[in-house]
Amino acid sequence: MTIGQKIARLRVAQGLSQEQLAERISVSRQSVSKWEMDQALPQIDKVLQLCELFHVTCDELLHETIELERTPVKEEGKNKYFGTDGFRGEANVGLTSVQAYRVGRFLGWYYSSPLSGCTKSGYKPRIVIGKDTRRSSYMLEYSIVAGITASGADAYLRGKLFMKEGEAFAPFTENPVDTQKIGTYTVTYTARKWKKVGTATRTVTVVDTQVPVLTLTGDAAITVTRGKTFTDPGATATDNYDGDLTAQITVTGQVDTAKTGTYTLTYNVQDSSGNAATAVTRTVTVKAPVVYSSSAAVPAVGTVVPGNKTIYL
Repeated sequence: MTIGQKIARLRVAQGLSQEQLAERISVSRQSVSKWEMDQALPQIDKVLQLCELFHVTCDELLHETIELERTPVKEEGKNKYFGTDGFRGEANVGLTSVQAYRVGRFLGWYYSSPLSGCTKSGYKPRIVIGKDTRRSSYMLEYSIVAGITASGADAYLRGKLFMKEGEAFAPFTENPVDTQKIGTYTVTYTARKWKKVGTATRTVTVVDTQVPVLTLTGDAAITVTRGKTFTDPGATATDNYDGDLTAQITVTGQVDTAKTGTYTLTYNVQDSSGNAATAVTRTVTVKAPVVYSSSAAVPAVGTVVPGNKTIYL
């Protein structure tokens, strides 16, 4: 029996027209007609509504190999939910791990697509998987999780989603903290007992406290002759978060090559978090040129003058 034939049979058993069914699940009559003629398939949220309305499980509705063995009877106050328990049958018989994987792939794809109403670019849905209490246990759960994550969505494996009075959920934590990215994040903790829900939040701020590293280019001490041009070799700066900060280096101090003396250049930089690097300095000495008087004998070619280390060639 096809999905469309099952929908038609269940609708008639409930005494509903196509218009009435369409109104109950907020779709057009044409959509219901196409489903029943197997010209289209209902979206996953409509599948859930149909299962709840007709009081059947998802596998009873979706698996064409499973026949409806009874005429559905409307039972007020009872709900059916989608999850690994929504697929009845022994593991690897009614539902194999391969089929569960495909279900997960579909869920991840559907909730990431505009079909689910998602219009935000790059949106990554979070899908909660309820506990499977049958013999299939973790095998099907992990298969669905694998399918969901393969489609680019996040999957959270939890305990039973619905419980009897007095039972409690295992606490659930939603943790969006990215320790590789500076910012403020909110971690949400949720716990539920029967119909009561408790939540708590924690604010986590990821900061950068590591200072940039400054390195001089060239020697830390340089000597130049008065009147000559001095070109600062500069320095480089790197940061663990911002990367190359060389262009942001500031230099204090000046070198006046017209005057003899000792000058100090100080290099500083800070990253986007305000962490200042340890400053580095360079000493520049401007010395007077060697001058010979006109009466002094000019050394012969090849003579070394010990006092000023000048070599004549």
